[in-house]
Amino acid sequence: MATIYHDDARVYALLRDRADEIGAALDRIRGRTEWGVKAFTARRPDNGAPAAAPDPDRPGTSYLMRRCAGRDATASGRERALDAAAALHGRLAGSAVASRRYPPQDPRLSGRTEEMVLNAAYLVDGGAAEDLRALAADSDAVLHVELTGPWVPYSFATLDHPEER
Repeated sequence: MATIYHDDARVYALLRDRADEIGAALDRIRGRTEWGVKAFTARRPDNGAPAAAPDPDRPGTSYLMRRCAGRDATASGRERALDAAAALHGRLAGSAVASRRYPPQDPRLSGRTEEMVLNAAYLVDGGAAEDLRALAADSDAVLHVELTGPWVPYSFATLDHPEER
């Protein structure tokens, strides 16, 4: 998170030795903002198949069939949400100067019970923010999208090149 320099001479040496990299990082973020996008599964997905009627003569079999159907519907809905999140990220990254994906947050941090399927930051030119908002709003129905920003472009103010696209 931080580097401690014990005297001014070491700071001056860093600035002198890495001036080109620091200048490139500042040029990369100048006039741009960072936007955060988190996407969650919008609802408990179902596969559209009608639930099997319980068979009173075979309650154990009926129970297992309902459990299997529920598990399959959940897995199918999760795959749809992950696919929709990947497509959303592709559209957002395509309209941004750079993007960076992060691991999904623990539900205790997000305060949500739905699964987070996208956690990303996008570096956007000043005039492109409305395009990003429109793309985020036009998401698949299996997703609930949270857009935050504009922020200072912390995720992109690094000396390495964080662009993922």
